[in-house]
Amino acid sequence: MDNLTHILLGATIGQAVGRRRLGWIALAAGAVANTIPDLDVLPLAFAGDGLAEWRDHRALTHSLWFGAVVGPLLGWASWRFFRRRPGDGRGADAALRSWIAVWTVSMISHALLDASTIYGTQLLQPFSDRRFAIPAVGIIDPFYTVILLAAVLLALVVRRRAEVVAWLALLGSTAYLVYGWGENQAVAREARRQLAAQGIVGVDVEAYTTIFQPWLRRVVVTEPWGIRVGYISSAAPRPADWFCHLRADDPAIDLLRGSEAGQVLDWFSGGNAWPVVAREADGTVRVTLLDTRYGAPGPTVLGWWGVSARYAADGRAIEAPRRIAVPRTVSRDVIAGLWAATSGDAAPLYRASGIDLPAAPPPGAPPGCRMMVEINGRPTGS
Repeated sequence: MDNLTHILLGATIGQAVGRRRLGWIALAAGAVANTIPDLDVLPLAFAGDGLAEWRDHRALTHSLWFGAVVGPLLGWASWRFFRRRPGDGRGADAALRSWIAVWTVSMISHALLDASTIYGTQLLQPFSDRRFAIPAVGIIDPFYTVILLAAVLLALVVRRRAEVVAWLALLGSTAYLVYGWGENQAVAREARRQLAAQGIVGVDVEAYTTIFQPWLRRVVVTEPWGIRVGYISSAAPRPADWFCHLRADDPAIDLLRGSEAGQVLDWFSGGNAWPVVAREADGTVRVTLLDTRYGAPGPTVLGWWGVSARYAADGRAIEAPRRIAVPRTVSRDVIAGLWAATSGDAAPLYRASGIDLPAAPPPGAPPGCRMMVEINGRPTGS
């Protein structure tokens, strides 16, 4: 989640578990505690490795063990500091258990909130590098953030009931996460129902969050012939416009998958790395693996980022595998189109993304495919 949301979550936790004994400083301590896990990005800026963010962000500092061990230590240190601080009577009376609760609960909540997004979090580091990801909320969700913001602001007005307000906000925000997870499951069921109506069963269907709201979901369906991507809103489900991509068959795909970059992406994406092959006029092959969990209609429909390399006909790597980002544009029209798609009408989103849906599916397209995704002017994988 974004930094503001983490700050507000930490402040709300501090307000709930520590304000009565620690005063307003509990909100500040909670806010700081909830931002500490993301400080792991600082050394990554100097790593010089494009894969470092995938591999090392949301790792040890986002584990449950980190908060459980470091939280009590910082709580004890805060208690010692404020107890001995001259002239600070309120700090001198602060209970050790309140300081520990603020730091520990806030740091652990950071990891759990990030695990509620599809990015994934290594909750069991350093004992396991497994990524846990629940598609409940997008990486930016104003509804969730506003719940916490309201709690912090109301604390300034209803001071005697600040703890009650904070607990209600924490209960409400947690319920919102459960609601978002339920909406994701509902979209996955709706996608399977639509596919079954076309005689398509026994395929892998995954639903992922988009951003700014909990209803519009990105649906990725993997079939023997290839992959299809569509968008369905749980608030107003309509037949999905499927963007389809044919499965490629080229030895260079396995070369890229077997490289360090390919293996890191495969682990990071939870096995959701899809190959795109573009054959150049000089006989070389450009292979790209894209993380299909993230994307938008248009050039990034198959993924926002991935890894790519170019190979000669004999399998020799002409360009070393590297991380890439597919250029994308975010405009006011795209955001407006996103909200329109939430209400069931995806056409404005497609128009803002530069897509004109054809009146009829392309000749020879798999069942239900509205558009074939193309690279170099021809269907990818051909």
